[in-house]
Amino acid sequence: MVHRILSRGTRAGVPILCLLASASLAAAATDVRVDFTLNTADAYGAPLTQTRTYWVYRPDNLSRNAPVPMILVMDGSVSAFLHRKADQEGFVVVSCTYSGNSSGGWINDNPRIVGYEDFDYTDEVIRRVRASDNTSDAFMVGFSAGGHMSLAYACERPSMLKAAASVDEFMGLTTNIPSAPLPVILMEGTADSAVSYTMVKDTVDAWRAIDGLIDASRSPLTNRRRSCQVKSARPHGAAPPERLK
Repeated sequence: MVHRILSRGTRAGVPILCLLASASLAAAATDVRVDFTLNTADAYGAPLTQTRTYWVYRPDNLSRNAPVPMILVMDGSVSAFLHRKADQEGFVVVSCTYSGNSSGGWINDNPRIVGYEDFDYTDEVIRRVRASDNTSDAFMVGFSAGGHMSLAYACERPSMLKAAASVDEFMGLTTNIPSAPLPVILMEGTADSAVSYTMVKDTVDAWRAIDGLIDASRSPLTNRRRSCQVKSARPHGAAPPERLK
């Protein structure tokens, strides 16, 4: 129909084409904002009631008849960069934010000292998305401070996750201590001047210890201007986490 309108060259075809394009855009999948009330506690155990937010991106035509994976992105805003991959591979993207907490940034140090509010927030987001979107395995990733939150949550709530990832960030070696084996992957540039490669390597070593690994795999990625090391850890003898192509 659109081809016929264009081939005739009529002026009437232009507004019709615009309407068709608008309808197509309106029907496309988008991030859906969800606000909810979180009952948690501050660092001293005093009750807190917070209004918290997350966004869910579910690809068009993704069946609800069978459970699908979710990827939680801990970057404090809508994370649209995974939409295309979600469309291709069939998973749900959940964008998480610290907005509404008591600090204005991720509370991701030792929760026994700083409190559990962002850990409780993430627990509740996972439970809600599993109920609303029939999701199963939960994966988590974050960049910078979001990567710290991903690793901190993996330390405290490993049973809630299938795997965790961090890009360009380490965890506090005395404040974030892994409590159970879990597949993790960390990506860091060897020449990064803002985030210490040594600190990231030490973080990998902490996960190697809990995962019972002898060696962490190292895969150099290079181009003309940059080089980085991809370091991963998973329990000895365990299959790697589900790969996204």
